[in-house]
Amino acid sequence: MNKNIKNAIYILLLTIIPIALILPFAISYDRMDFVEIGLVVIGCIELMMLNVRVGRRERANRKKYNRYKSSPTDEGYDEFKNVQMILVISGIVNILTSVLWFYIFL
Repeated sequence: MNKNIKNAIYILLLTIIPIALILPFAISYDRMDFVEIGLVVIGCIELMMLNVRVGRRERANRKKYNRYKSSPTDEGYDEFKNVQMILVISGIVNILTSVLWFYIFL
């Protein structure tokens, strides 16, 4: 499977799963703002996960190579950048989806 299609599927799943988990609660309590709040929380958690992941990578590089920055020749660099891109895009998409949800159910 193409790498870009695989990344798009991951981003789509990371956006749909929070909506699918929170929507039943929103419908049962008749408060659609739960979905908006849930999307913002999940988006912020994804961006915090990115921050932790980058910090762990920098500490590992400092121990292994005596430097903070990653270079394309480092072990696991491509996978690290791929996951970093997925988390950034998914976090931003979740936050933007919550804004869109807010304007739909205003």
